[in-house]
Amino acid sequence: MTPVSITVIGPGAWGTALAMLLARNGHTTMLWGRKEDGIFEMAKDRVNERFFPEQMFPESLIIEPDLEKAIQQSDCVLLTVPSAVFVTVLKIIDPMLNPGTPIIWGTKGLDSSTGRFFHDLASEVLTGEHALGVISGPSFAKEVANGMPTAVSAASIDEDLLLLMKNLFENENFKLELSNDMVGIQVCGVIKNVMAIATGMVDGLGFGTNTQSALMTFGLQEARKLGEVFGADPASFLSLAAVGDLVLTCTDNQSRNRRFGLLFAHGKSLDEAAKEIGHVVEGVHNVRTVMELAKKHGLKLPITEMVEKIIDGERPAIDIVKALFETA
Repeated sequence: MTPVSITVIGPGAWGTALAMLLARNGHTTMLWGRKEDGIFEMAKDRVNERFFPEQMFPESLIIEPDLEKAIQQSDCVLLTVPSAVFVTVLKIIDPMLNPGTPIIWGTKGLDSSTGRFFHDLASEVLTGEHALGVISGPSFAKEVANGMPTAVSAASIDEDLLLLMKNLFENENFKLELSNDMVGIQVCGVIKNVMAIATGMVDGLGFGTNTQSALMTFGLQEARKLGEVFGADPASFLSLAAVGDLVLTCTDNQSRNRRFGLLFAHGKSLDEAAKEIGHVVEGVHNVRTVMELAKKHGLKLPITEMVEKIIDGERPAIDIVKALFETA
Protein backbone atom coordinates (compact mmCIF):
# COMPACT_ATOMS: atom_id res chain seq x y z
CA MET A 1 0.00 0.00 0.00
CA THR A 2 1.53 3.28 -1.16
CA PRO A 3 0.68 6.30 1.06
CA VAL A 4 -1.38 8.97 -0.68
CA SER A 5 -2.67 12.40 0.41
CA ILE A 6 -6.43 12.74 0.00
CA THR A 7 -9.07 15.31 0.90
CA VAL A 8 -12.59 14.15 1.82
CA ILE A 9 -15.26 16.80 1.31
CA GLY A 10 -18.38 16.17 3.39
CA PRO A 11 -18.10 15.20 7.09
CA GLY A 12 -21.41 13.37 7.38
CA ALA A 13 -21.61 9.74 8.46
CA TRP A 14 -20.39 8.34 5.13
CA GLY A 15 -17.64 10.91 4.62
CA THR A 16 -16.34 10.52 8.16
CA ALA A 17 -16.39 6.73 7.95
CA LEU A 18 -14.43 6.75 4.69
CA ALA A 19 -11.99 9.34 6.03
CA MET A 20 -11.29 7.09 9.02
CA LEU A 21 -10.86 4.09 6.72
CA LEU A 22 -8.38 5.99 4.53
CA ALA A 23 -6.43 7.25 7.53
CA ARG A 24 -6.26 3.79 9.06
CA ASN A 25 -4.88 2.58 5.74
CA GLY A 26 -1.92 4.92 6.26
CA HIS A 27 -2.96 7.72 3.92
CA THR A 28 -2.70 11.36 4.92
CA THR A 29 -6.38 12.22 5.02
CA MET A 30 -7.89 15.69 5.32
CA LEU A 31 -11.59 16.00 6.15
CA TRP A 32 -13.28 19.27 5.28
CA GLY A 33 -16.70 20.58 6.21
CA ARG A 34 -18.53 23.77 7.05
CA LYS A 35 -18.85 25.37 10.48
CA GLU A 36 -22.48 24.21 10.63
CA ASP A 37 -21.30 20.64 10.05
CA GLY A 38 -19.46 20.83 13.38
CA ILE A 39 -16.02 20.79 11.76
CA PHE A 40 -14.40 22.90 14.51
CA GLU A 41 -15.78 20.64 17.23
CA MET A 42 -14.41 17.62 15.36
CA ALA A 43 -10.98 19.27 15.19
CA LYS A 44 -11.04 19.98 18.92
CA ASP A 45 -12.49 16.70 20.19
CA ARG A 46 -10.99 14.37 17.51
CA VAL A 47 -14.33 12.61 17.13
CA ASN A 48 -17.55 12.97 15.13
CA GLU A 49 -19.83 13.16 18.15
CA ARG A 50 -23.00 13.14 16.07
CA PHE A 51 -22.40 9.91 14.19
CA PHE A 52 -19.59 7.94 15.85
CA PRO A 53 -19.10 9.21 19.43
CA GLU A 54 -17.07 6.15 20.44
CA GLN A 55 -14.65 6.22 17.48
CA MET A 56 -11.70 8.55 18.01
CA PHE A 57 -10.05 9.76 14.82
CA PRO A 58 -6.78 8.11 13.70
CA GLU A 59 -3.69 10.30 14.03
CA SER A 60 -3.32 10.69 10.26
CA LEU A 61 -6.85 12.09 9.92
CA ILE A 62 -6.54 15.88 9.76
CA ILE A 63 -9.60 18.11 10.23
CA GLU A 64 -8.87 20.98 7.84
CA PRO A 65 -11.27 23.97 7.81
CA ASP A 66 -9.42 25.62 4.90
CA LEU A 67 -10.79 23.94 1.78
CA GLU A 68 -8.27 25.37 -0.68
CA LYS A 69 -5.33 24.41 1.53
CA ALA A 70 -6.66 20.88 1.87
CA ILE A 71 -7.20 20.41 -1.86
CA GLN A 72 -3.85 21.84 -2.93
CA GLN A 73 -2.02 19.49 -0.56
CA SER A 74 -3.82 16.41 -1.90
CA ASP A 75 -3.11 13.85 -4.57
CA CYS A 76 -6.81 13.02 -4.82
CA VAL A 77 -10.23 14.39 -3.79
CA LEU A 78 -13.19 12.36 -2.51
CA LEU A 79 -16.69 13.90 -2.49
CA THR A 80 -19.26 12.56 -0.04
CA VAL A 81 -21.77 15.39 -0.23
CA PRO A 82 -25.55 15.06 -0.82
CA SER A 83 -26.55 14.68 -4.46
CA ALA A 84 -28.44 17.99 -4.41
CA VAL A 85 -25.21 19.97 -3.90
CA PHE A 86 -22.81 17.79 -5.85
CA VAL A 87 -22.47 20.08 -8.86
CA THR A 88 -22.28 23.19 -6.66
CA VAL A 89 -19.35 21.70 -4.78
CA LEU A 90 -17.60 20.81 -8.04
CA LYS A 91 -17.88 24.41 -9.17
CA ILE A 92 -16.42 25.63 -5.88
CA ILE A 93 -13.40 23.34 -5.92
CA ASP A 94 -12.63 23.59 -9.66
CA PRO A 95 -10.31 26.62 -9.42
CA MET A 96 -8.57 25.11 -6.39
CA LEU A 97 -7.61 21.79 -8.00
CA ASN A 98 -4.07 20.97 -9.03
CA PRO A 99 -3.75 19.85 -12.66
CA GLY A 100 -4.78 16.22 -13.11
CA THR A 101 -6.06 15.64 -9.56
CA PRO A 102 -8.38 12.61 -9.68
CA ILE A 103 -11.93 13.11 -8.40
CA ILE A 104 -13.79 10.25 -6.71
CA TRP A 105 -17.26 10.37 -5.21
CA GLY A 106 -19.27 8.24 -2.82
CA THR A 107 -22.45 10.20 -3.54
CA LYS A 108 -25.29 8.07 -4.86
CA GLY A 109 -27.79 9.58 -7.22
CA LEU A 110 -28.28 11.71 -10.30
CA ASP A 111 -28.38 15.47 -10.59
CA SER A 112 -31.89 16.38 -9.45
CA SER A 113 -32.22 19.44 -11.71
CA THR A 114 -31.11 17.79 -14.96
CA GLY A 115 -31.37 14.03 -14.39
CA ARG A 116 -27.82 13.66 -15.66
CA PHE A 117 -25.04 11.45 -14.40
CA PHE A 118 -22.41 12.99 -12.18
CA HIS A 119 -19.51 11.91 -14.38
CA ASP A 120 -21.04 13.73 -17.37
CA LEU A 121 -21.56 16.88 -15.34
CA ALA A 122 -18.10 16.67 -13.80
CA SER A 123 -16.56 16.47 -17.26
CA GLU A 124 -18.32 19.72 -18.17
CA VAL A 125 -17.90 21.63 -14.90
CA LEU A 126 -14.21 20.88 -14.32
CA THR A 127 -12.01 23.04 -16.52
CA GLY A 128 -8.98 20.75 -16.36
CA GLU A 129 -8.43 17.10 -17.21
CA HIS A 130 -9.30 14.97 -14.18
CA ALA A 131 -9.80 11.21 -13.97
CA LEU A 132 -13.23 10.44 -12.49
CA GLY A 133 -14.36 7.52 -10.35
CA VAL A 134 -17.24 6.44 -8.12
CA ILE A 135 -17.63 3.99 -5.25
CA SER A 136 -21.02 2.49 -4.50
CA GLY A 137 -22.30 -0.60 -2.78
CA PRO A 138 -23.62 -2.21 0.40
CA SER A 139 -21.92 -0.11 3.04
CA PHE A 140 -23.59 1.31 6.10
CA ALA A 141 -21.31 4.03 7.43
CA LYS A 142 -21.36 2.83 11.03
CA GLU A 143 -20.10 -0.63 10.06
CA VAL A 144 -17.31 0.85 7.94
CA ALA A 145 -16.33 3.14 10.81
CA ASN A 146 -16.23 0.11 13.11
CA GLY A 147 -13.98 -1.78 10.69
CA MET A 148 -16.51 -4.51 9.87
CA PRO A 149 -15.85 -6.53 6.69
CA THR A 150 -17.31 -4.66 3.71
CA ALA A 151 -17.12 -4.94 -0.08
CA VAL A 152 -18.28 -2.32 -2.60
CA SER A 153 -18.08 -1.55 -6.31
CA ALA A 154 -15.61 1.00 -7.69
CA ALA A 155 -16.03 2.29 -11.24
CA SER A 156 -13.93 4.41 -13.59
CA ILE A 157 -13.03 4.38 -17.26
CA ASP A 158 -9.48 5.27 -16.18
CA GLU A 159 -7.51 2.13 -15.31
CA ASP A 160 -4.89 4.09 -13.35
CA LEU A 161 -7.60 5.57 -11.16
CA LEU A 162 -9.06 2.13 -10.51
CA LEU A 163 -5.65 1.02 -9.27
CA LEU A 164 -5.39 4.17 -7.14
CA MET A 165 -8.81 3.49 -5.62
CA LYS A 166 -7.75 -0.04 -4.82
CA ASN A 167 -4.63 1.32 -3.10
CA LEU A 168 -6.63 3.92 -1.20
CA PHE A 169 -9.50 1.87 0.15
CA GLU A 170 -8.60 -1.80 0.31
CA ASN A 171 -7.43 -3.57 3.46
CA GLU A 172 -8.14 -6.89 5.14
CA ASN A 173 -11.71 -5.77 5.94
CA PHE A 174 -12.60 -3.55 2.97
CA LYS A 175 -12.60 -4.83 -0.62
CA LEU A 176 -13.36 -3.30 -4.01
CA GLU A 177 -15.06 -4.91 -7.00
CA LEU A 178 -13.65 -3.00 -9.97
CA SER A 179 -15.70 -1.93 -13.00
CA ASN A 180 -15.41 0.31 -16.07
CA ASP A 181 -19.19 0.83 -16.16
CA MET A 182 -19.81 4.16 -14.43
CA VAL A 183 -23.35 4.36 -15.83
CA GLY A 184 -24.50 1.00 -14.52
CA ILE A 185 -22.95 1.45 -11.09
CA GLN A 186 -24.58 4.88 -10.68
CA VAL A 187 -28.01 3.71 -11.90
CA CYS A 188 -27.98 1.02 -9.24
CA GLY A 189 -27.13 3.57 -6.57
CA VAL A 190 -30.21 5.59 -7.52
CA ILE A 191 -32.82 2.86 -7.90
CA LYS A 192 -31.94 1.05 -4.68
CA ASN A 193 -32.95 4.11 -2.65
CA VAL A 194 -36.37 4.17 -4.30
CA MET A 195 -36.85 0.43 -3.74
CA ALA A 196 -35.85 0.78 -0.09
CA ILE A 197 -38.67 3.30 0.39
CA ALA A 198 -41.06 0.89 -1.35
CA THR A 199 -39.92 -2.07 0.75
CA GLY A 200 -40.29 -0.04 3.93
CA MET A 201 -43.86 0.76 2.91
CA VAL A 202 -44.62 -2.89 2.23
CA ASP A 203 -43.17 -3.96 5.58
CA GLY A 204 -44.90 -1.14 7.44
CA LEU A 205 -48.23 -2.19 5.98
CA GLY A 206 -47.76 -5.69 7.38
CA PHE A 207 -46.97 -7.64 4.23
CA GLY A 208 -44.50 -10.49 4.49
CA THR A 209 -41.12 -11.41 3.10
CA ASN A 210 -42.67 -12.96 -0.03
CA THR A 211 -43.95 -9.55 -1.03
CA GLN A 212 -40.75 -7.76 -0.08
CA SER A 213 -38.61 -10.24 -2.05
CA ALA A 214 -40.79 -9.83 -5.13
CA LEU A 215 -40.52 -6.07 -4.86
CA MET A 216 -36.72 -6.16 -4.64
CA THR A 217 -36.50 -8.47 -7.65
CA PHE A 218 -38.79 -6.34 -9.80
CA GLY A 219 -36.96 -3.28 -8.55
CA LEU A 220 -33.70 -4.64 -9.86
CA GLN A 221 -35.40 -5.19 -13.21
CA GLU A 222 -36.43 -1.52 -13.24
CA ALA A 223 -32.81 -0.55 -12.60
CA ARG A 224 -31.70 -2.67 -15.54
CA LYS A 225 -34.34 -1.13 -17.84
CA LEU A 226 -33.11 2.35 -16.97
CA GLY A 227 -29.47 1.37 -17.32
CA GLU A 228 -29.98 -0.18 -20.76
CA VAL A 229 -31.24 3.16 -22.11
CA PHE A 230 -27.87 4.71 -21.26
CA GLY A 231 -25.73 1.81 -22.44
CA ALA A 232 -24.97 0.18 -19.09
CA ASP A 233 -23.28 -3.22 -19.00
CA PRO A 234 -25.89 -5.87 -18.04
CA ALA A 235 -23.29 -7.49 -15.76
CA SER A 236 -23.40 -4.40 -13.53
CA PHE A 237 -26.85 -5.43 -12.34
CA LEU A 238 -25.36 -8.47 -10.63
CA SER A 239 -22.73 -6.39 -8.87
CA LEU A 240 -22.27 -5.28 -5.28
CA ALA A 241 -23.64 -1.87 -6.29
CA ALA A 242 -26.78 -3.58 -7.57
CA VAL A 243 -27.81 -6.79 -5.80
CA GLY A 244 -25.62 -6.13 -2.78
CA ASP A 245 -26.79 -2.59 -2.10
CA LEU A 246 -30.40 -3.38 -2.93
CA VAL A 247 -30.54 -6.20 -0.38
CA LEU A 248 -28.75 -4.12 2.25
CA THR A 249 -30.86 -1.00 1.86
CA CYS A 250 -34.18 -2.79 1.59
CA THR A 251 -33.78 -5.14 4.54
CA ASP A 252 -32.05 -3.25 7.35
CA ASN A 253 -33.43 -0.34 9.34
CA GLN A 254 -30.08 1.43 9.32
CA SER A 255 -31.31 2.55 5.89
CA ARG A 256 -32.86 6.01 6.04
CA ASN A 257 -34.86 5.25 2.89
CA ARG A 258 -36.35 2.06 4.34
CA ARG A 259 -37.20 3.85 7.60
CA PHE A 260 -38.83 6.62 5.58
CA GLY A 261 -41.06 4.05 3.86
CA LEU A 262 -41.99 2.50 7.20
CA LEU A 263 -42.97 5.88 8.63
CA PHE A 264 -44.98 6.73 5.53
CA ALA A 265 -46.88 3.44 5.80
CA HIS A 266 -47.64 4.29 9.43
CA GLY A 267 -49.38 7.48 8.38
CA LYS A 268 -46.62 10.07 8.65
CA SER A 269 -46.56 12.88 6.13
CA LEU A 270 -43.58 13.60 3.89
CA ASP A 271 -42.36 16.37 6.18
CA GLU A 272 -43.04 14.42 9.38
CA ALA A 273 -41.15 11.35 8.16
CA ALA A 274 -38.18 13.43 6.97
CA LYS A 275 -38.07 15.34 10.27
CA GLU A 276 -38.17 12.16 12.35
CA ILE A 277 -35.28 10.63 10.39
CA GLY A 278 -33.32 13.87 10.72
CA HIS A 279 -31.04 13.30 7.71
CA VAL A 280 -31.27 13.62 3.94
CA VAL A 281 -33.47 10.88 2.46
CA GLU A 282 -31.93 10.58 -0.99
CA GLY A 283 -34.67 8.32 -2.34
CA VAL A 284 -37.22 11.15 -2.16
CA HIS A 285 -35.11 13.16 -4.60
CA ASN A 286 -34.12 10.10 -6.63
CA VAL A 287 -37.67 8.95 -7.35
CA ARG A 288 -38.58 12.21 -9.04
CA THR A 289 -35.40 12.26 -11.12
CA VAL A 290 -35.84 8.65 -12.22
CA MET A 291 -39.47 9.23 -13.22
CA GLU A 292 -38.50 12.24 -15.34
CA LEU A 293 -36.00 10.07 -17.18
CA ALA A 294 -38.53 7.24 -17.52
CA LYS A 295 -41.11 9.54 -19.09
CA LYS A 296 -38.52 11.08 -21.39
CA HIS A 297 -37.46 7.66 -22.70
CA GLY A 298 -40.87 5.98 -22.65
CA LEU A 299 -40.00 3.49 -19.91
CA LYS A 300 -42.58 1.72 -17.77
CA LEU A 301 -41.28 1.57 -14.18
CA PRO A 302 -44.38 0.65 -12.14
CA ILE A 303 -42.80 0.51 -8.67
CA THR A 304 -40.87 3.75 -9.06
CA GLU A 305 -43.95 5.49 -10.45
CA MET A 306 -46.11 4.27 -7.56
CA VAL A 307 -43.60 5.42 -4.95
CA GLU A 308 -43.67 8.91 -6.47
CA LYS A 309 -47.50 9.00 -6.49
CA ILE A 310 -47.69 7.82 -2.88
CA ILE A 311 -45.13 10.40 -1.70
CA ASP A 312 -47.07 13.11 -3.57
CA GLY A 313 -50.33 12.04 -1.94
CA GLU A 314 -51.93 10.90 -5.18
CA ARG A 315 -52.28 7.27 -4.07
CA PRO A 316 -52.50 5.56 -0.66
CA ALA A 317 -49.48 3.59 0.57
CA ILE A 318 -51.41 0.32 0.24
CA ASP A 319 -51.25 0.71 -3.55
CA ILE A 320 -47.52 -0.03 -3.54
CA VAL A 321 -48.45 -3.73 -3.72
CA LYS A 322 -50.56 -3.13 -6.84
CA ALA A 323 -47.41 -1.94 -8.61
CA LEU A 324 -45.91 -5.43 -8.32
CA PHE A 325 -48.62 -6.84 -10.55
CA GLU A 326 -48.22 -4.11 -13.13
CA THR A 327 -44.62 -5.15 -13.73
CA ALA A 328 -44.13 -6.66 -17.19
